[in-house]
Amino acid sequence: MAMTKPIVNPINAFDANNEYTFSFTSIGGNQVVKNEIQIKNNSTEQVVYQHTIESYQFSQTVPSGTLQNGVQYAIAFRTYGTGVSNVSDWSNYIPFYCYSTPTITFNVSEGQIIRNAMFEFSLTYSQSENELLDYAFIELYDADTNKLVEKSPNLFSGKEPPTTLSYIFQGLLNNKGYKIRAKVITIEQTLVETDFIEFFVLYRKPELYSLLTATPHNCDGYISVNTNYINLEGRTHPQQPYYINNEKIDCRGADHIINHENTSYNVTWEDGFIIREDTLIRMWFNPACIEGNVLYLSSNKTEEYLNIEYVRGTQYDYFHLTTNGGTDITSKPFSHNNGTEEYFLWIKVVGNSWEMRVEKLVDTETTILEWNNNNNNVSWNVTMDKVWEDDPTYEDYTPNQEIKVPLHSTFNKVIIGNGIFDHINITNNTNIEYSTEKPYWDFDTILDCDFDGNVNGGNIDEILRQVSGVKLKRRNENNLTWVTVLEKNVSSLDDLNILYIDSLIPSNVEQTYAFVPILNGGIEGDYIIDSVTPKWDGVFITDGDKIFKLYNAVVYDNATQNMQVGVLSPLSSKYPTVIQNSETNYKSGAISCQICGYNFESTKRIDRNDVVKQTNDFLQFLRNGSPKCLIDWNGNDIIFRVIASPSVAYNSYYGNGITNVAFSYAEQGSYDDQESLDELGLIKHILN
Repeated sequence: MAMTKPIVNPINAFDANNEYTFSFTSIGGNQVVKNEIQIKNNSTEQVVYQHTIESYQFSQTVPSGTLQNGVQYAIAFRTYGTGVSNVSDWSNYIPFYCYSTPTITFNVSEGQIIRNAMFEFSLTYSQSENELLDYAFIELYDADTNKLVEKSPNLFSGKEPPTTLSYIFQGLLNNKGYKIRAKVITIEQTLVETDFIEFFVLYRKPELYSLLTATPHNCDGYISVNTNYINLEGRTHPQQPYYINNEKIDCRGADHIINHENTSYNVTWEDGFIIREDTLIRMWFNPACIEGNVLYLSSNKTEEYLNIEYVRGTQYDYFHLTTNGGTDITSKPFSHNNGTEEYFLWIKVVGNSWEMRVEKLVDTETTILEWNNNNNNVSWNVTMDKVWEDDPTYEDYTPNQEIKVPLHSTFNKVIIGNGIFDHINITNNTNIEYSTEKPYWDFDTILDCDFDGNVNGGNIDEILRQVSGVKLKRRNENNLTWVTVLEKNVSSLDDLNILYIDSLIPSNVEQTYAFVPILNGGIEGDYIIDSVTPKWDGVFITDGDKIFKLYNAVVYDNATQNMQVGVLSPLSSKYPTVIQNSETNYKSGAISCQICGYNFESTKRIDRNDVVKQTNDFLQFLRNGSPKCLIDWNGNDIIFRVIASPSVAYNSYYGNGITNVAFSYAEQGSYDDQESLDELGLIKHILN
């Protein structure tokens, strides 16, 4: 038998600086014991490499540096068997290219922090001989589990390199690590993979200030869940404040002790915000010409406070900051305020480090007094007038060396008074450079009020710009998985106020509800939660819209836990073969109950017309085809559909005054299973 003509396998472009293994296929003929390779320059047809090896393998490796990048070649094989003349014909010549390995760069570097929930990842493809790109794609992985999170579609570009391709990954989770890599396929089918680049996502999410209240109605079989958005509206004393040119608010008065709100002229904010340990407070104001508090922060959970007091001396004025945690900072003395001079107050707290600056805006003099855990605290005795270093009468006061403690409070009450106030801003962003320029509301803003005819410390326009929708979720004490029970688009403030009735909950199982803002891009904001444990007083059947309470003679009859089982009886076996390979597992049975009328619970009297009306309504309810849920005081919770026509019998013991209704059912899902709730249509979607 002769040697058959080999067939060269397809060849992708490769880098001539690397060795490359060419292969072939030989079908039929004598056994191959050696092979010969020949490579020509495809343009000149000059043979640039020819080599024979003894091998049973259908391949041969060409050493690195044998060929040149940027050149097209053609390759052929022939094979040899045993014997001198036992040789095949040359295969057809197959062309291929040698190209330098492409370089791929990303617009993200190792360890980079991305401060957004979405990011446009760009890769730049470069190749020395301008080999075109066929396509590329980007893969996103979870850095902790190394699991693929998302893959971009194939990205194309017909331009000569270098060329840039981009794809936006959305929904990046906050405080989470990811890895990213790209795979590139050139026009000559060279595959190049980048190394993994690990990055971290850390961004500030705007907080939606809302109250969430979950209340069980045990006699009626449902939990009402209320959400009410708080727009940081301030409270003024007196109730009708005086605005100067509709741009400032006048809080001067006879009594300026802010703690005594009943006699003070002040503005108070105490709903809908939290001021945490690291914070920056800025305020533009004209203090009154007598001593008193101008700013006071406190918490309803602790006794900690932060107090700024305006001190009037015989020759100079000061601003003094104190907390009950031991912080004690006094500003440099200013010449007496005549009541028309505006001041700028800057207070920054970062861990153990405090910074207070007070600037009189008419002469832009500033001072920075700060202390930290290096014990370089600066504090002055405010019982006497003091002068500053550039005054000839300056005396060198010894700073207080007492070690202070940081704030450990979450303030939720702010009061201002004893002056004319132009603007106040409190933010979480402590990286802001010192400036007297008034800020704009952003994601980090906690409270901002410009007193332009109002004392609103929030910004509903900004909230509506950030939030595209809301979700209401719940989970029970035995399950950490959240179930979404309501989704709603948001286009106005009213859309943030929700009343939801949940009638699918078992008795005596604690439920935690969460009100979740959905930011643009589908990112979830902070959860606002409340927990409740219902204790149902009766048996209730609901379809999510109507609820029927069953008072008497409720019977669960012939209940079965169904499963799919097959039994085979082999001829050669004494015992049958039981096959259970289905996941079927559901309850079925029959329920009967007495109908006593809508008014029976309140009147404790049988009203025949009322019984007939409730019976007909209940029958219509059972026949409407919608899924139902039964809950009772024993903790039963069954989501089901009626699977047979309900029956009615009048009870002769009560003179046919009440009815017995019976129906059969089959279980359809679970109240804490997202998939079954979605399939049954028990999730409410409110789309504007």
